Amino acid sequence: MKKDRLTNAAYYLFSKNDPIVLKMAIFATDEKLAFLDINRVSGNIINLIDLANDYIKKNIRWKADIVGMKRVETPEVPLKALREIICNSFAHARYNSSTEHEIVIHPSKIKIYNPGEFPIGYKPEDFIVENLESIVRNPLILKTLFLADDVETYGSGFRRVYDECKINDVRTEYVLSREGFSFIFIRNVVNGVVNSFVNDVANKELSKDEELVLRLLKENPNLTASKIAELINKNSRTIQRITNELKNKNLIERIGGTRGYWKVID
Repeated sequence: MKKDRLTNAAYYLFSKNDPIVLKMAIFATDEKLAFLDINRVSGNIINLIDLANDYIKKNIRWKADIVGMKRVETPEVPLKALREIICNSFAHARYNSSTEHEIVIHPSKIKIYNPGEFPIGYKPEDFIVENLESIVRNPLILKTLFLADDVETYGSGFRRVYDECKINDVRTEYVLSREGFSFIFIRNVVNGVVNSFVNDVANKELSKDEELVLRLLKENPNLTASKIAELINKNSRTIQRITNELKNKNLIERIGGTRGYWKVID
């Protein structure tokens, strides 16, 4: 509050007018060609942090192990690191930007984008190696998230993220741009599948449409022809021709007829 009025920080943090837009999508390939799911939601920072976190948790892979008499599930991306990056994304965003927050899940990576350029002259590793003080764009927002236990201490977020990822053998990347900052988690579990998949089909002389349909079916064998047509913006007749070609090349097989599914032949 300032002179009995809400500040801009309070508006973005708590407003019921849904002041911020968050785009979330899952793509069939590592390019933004065909999406398997897409959402555009609005809300305040507190709500969107939870929505972003839940969306990624729901759509990543989990490894299940039996430890003693209990089932233990481990996510492919450490959840502490994931939430830290999401919280930092909203804490350090530029809220008068023409771009919007994004969560993008590809087969081999998860990208979290915020419309707020990184401090000029710095890189994330500078805050790890040199133990620099946090450079704050939105001090009231960051302080509120700190008091709410969403961020732990100022200036140590990247160090904690890198430590968590190192322990869990998860690689990371980032992209600096004029418009914003993207932090990327490399999906270890998926990389082997994707790379071997690419190698397996590389010598099959597939068209781009055939390769795209094959990737879609590997990701979701229950897709119907009409759904595939919608995803890659083709008509049903074209999809029928493509699936026939893939069957002729011994890459897919239809199991169970009309109510069945597609089996991708490795």
